Amino acid sequence: MTDNLSAVRRGALFGAAGGVVLLGPLIVLALRAGWELAGVGFGIVLVAVLVEAVRTGRRERRLRAALTPVQGG
Repeated sequence: MTDNLSAVRRGALFGAAGGVVLLGPLIVLALRAGWELAGVGFGIVLVAVLVEAVRTGRRERRLRAALTPVQGG
């Protein structure tokens, strides 16, 4: 179980970084092109990606903390 937790953490970090790298320029491009609605849509998706990454990171930490006493015993 704990073997997968580091992969979960990496996945959350890569998802957040990938969201910023991909959606950030799309937001800027949409706003410069005058497509405010598209820019807002990309912004909403970026916020959702970042919120999910934070939630996943918190879950991973809680699971790791819950499993730590079991491993030591």
